[in-house]
Amino acid sequence: MSAFIVTKKHIDYLVTAALSAKYMTGIEPNEFGAMLWTENHKSVNARYNEESASEPYRFTRSPGKVDPVKALKAIHCLQYQSCEHEGWKQSEACKRLEQLEGEMISALPGYDAAPWGID
Repeated sequence: MSAFIVTKKHIDYLVTAALSAKYMTGIEPNEFGAMLWTENHKSVNARYNEESASEPYRFTRSPGKVDPVKALKAIHCLQYQSCEHEGWKQSEACKRLEQLEGEMISALPGYDAAPWGID
């Protein structure tokens, strides 16, 4: 398995998605983005036995409307790039990305109209 550091634009898009879903509770955009990027760096460091630190993060809103499918793909990419260190599954970043994933699934077109149960 390999891992890479995602771009700042990638993190910005995820923070923008969280803001669009009104999901950002108890954490500021800069703090959330920094948390995500830090976990990504921890993963790459663990994978390649390095000691690089993440750059300081300052949120920049992504332009346009958030596409739930694009956001889901960005979440999955970051999860994959961040899972190489032992503390990932217990991290707040992991938990928050899982919650954001649920928010983005609920935002998919047709989700609200679909039946809850199948008879």
